[in-house]
Amino acid sequence: MKTKSLKRNYIFNLIYNLTNLMVPLIIAPFLSRVLQVDGVGVKSYTFSIVSNFILFATLGISEYGQIEISKNRDNKKIYSKKLYEIGLLRVVTTLIVFVIYICTLVLPIFNNSYNDIYIILIINIIANVIDFSWFLRGIEEFKTITIVQIISKIFLLIGTLVLVKSKADINIAILINSITLLINSVLPLFVIRKYCVRVSLKDLRVFSHLKECLVYFVPAIAIQIYTVLDKTMIGLITNSNTENGYYEQADKVIKILITVVTTTNTIMNSRISYLYQKQDIKEIKRLIDKSTCLCMMIAVPITFGAMAISNIFVPMFFGEGYDKTIDILIVLAPLAIIIGLSGLVGSHYYTPLGKKAKSNKYLIVGAIVNFVLNLLLIKSFKSIGAAIASIVAEFIITFLYIRNSNKKLFNFRFIFKSSYKYFISSIIMYIVLVSIKKYMSTGLITLGILIMVGCFVYVIVLLLLRDSYLFSVINDVKEGVFKWKKKQ
Repeated sequence: MKTKSLKRNYIFNLIYNLTNLMVPLIIAPFLSRVLQVDGVGVKSYTFSIVSNFILFATLGISEYGQIEISKNRDNKKIYSKKLYEIGLLRVVTTLIVFVIYICTLVLPIFNNSYNDIYIILIINIIANVIDFSWFLRGIEEFKTITIVQIISKIFLLIGTLVLVKSKADINIAILINSITLLINSVLPLFVIRKYCVRVSLKDLRVFSHLKECLVYFVPAIAIQIYTVLDKTMIGLITNSNTENGYYEQADKVIKILITVVTTTNTIMNSRISYLYQKQDIKEIKRLIDKSTCLCMMIAVPITFGAMAISNIFVPMFFGEGYDKTIDILIVLAPLAIIIGLSGLVGSHYYTPLGKKAKSNKYLIVGAIVNFVLNLLLIKSFKSIGAAIASIVAEFIITFLYIRNSNKKLFNFRFIFKSSYKYFISSIIMYIVLVSIKKYMSTGLITLGILIMVGCFVYVIVLLLLRDSYLFSVINDVKEGVFKWKKKQ
């Protein structure tokens, strides 16, 4: 299969992530006002419950499948066989989980008052079994993924704004979200078949992949503990939908920021897996160095910027009644840097080199720390305690990731050397923003001004510090504009 251009993939992945960013930016403030903080909390809690079932249905298959397809993308017969085998394995695991899920509805294990929502969320489980986006990522077909994402998000946006009119429409909001996931899973099926050849059923070895999938499943469990289980634990320990509402909104903002930081990881995961197969270490090192600089250049200012403007952003974006979200957002802001780095090391080293078993140990350590801290902190500090637990757990994982990776590819010295200018520029930006916002009123215009001032100060300081990576980005943009004008 012809190797796709990294720049082309980046553009499609950027559009994909921008769609993921822009639609929630429109929907979140709308739903926060219509559903109010406790309604948002109910939505967050029930989603966290169902996410745990989907985790076991997925069984690490998506991550494993993407790597297997990317490794064999030069041989259509081999990757077609793997597609059928891995896809059928997912059908089996989802059917088992589906039966267990139905049993939990019959036996009132969870809050009975939410049974109608749990029935709607069956759609999410169905969408999971027919989700083959991992195959498209494996062959680097980001164009299809992007187009499907745009279509489904348009449906989500229009459906939510038109049909959700009051707090009583929470079921409708959840149904629209679930159908969006189903659209995301169904549409790619019409495209995937053109990339495959027929495979005889007797040649399929469906369960031969089970052991390797479990290697990817272990970190998925760990990740679930400190990304979703915290919401479940907040609901169970505090018995408060309001606390979950506060936490959900802060978490939503942080996930958007993290998406901005980790845009290139999905692309690089497949490409670097391919390069490791070819033993092109020089090119791997070049891509890792560029990715590290890009990650830190984006993550550091995002972190300090979020901390500086949170008290302006939250009331403007979510409306009244979300004051506690400000404090949670400030606590969670460093996750943009921490998860940005761990995601970078994972996608550029542990995953493509087949070292998931090694990285799993660190994820398990982080998950245990997070679970224990949640038990200790949520009771006293509620949603703030869950935020603190997440920060500590993610920091431990990132530290272990970097410390135990290949020192020639990743080390603390290089990360510091490539990012200290970004910290200097971001701290100066933070001081400027905190100083001037005291003299400004709250509102959208103020927020826009602060963001523009922050970006301006950050870039100017980097230029004064003569950051080499920023200059390389500027030169790439100049070259791109020159080539475009030449074609005209």
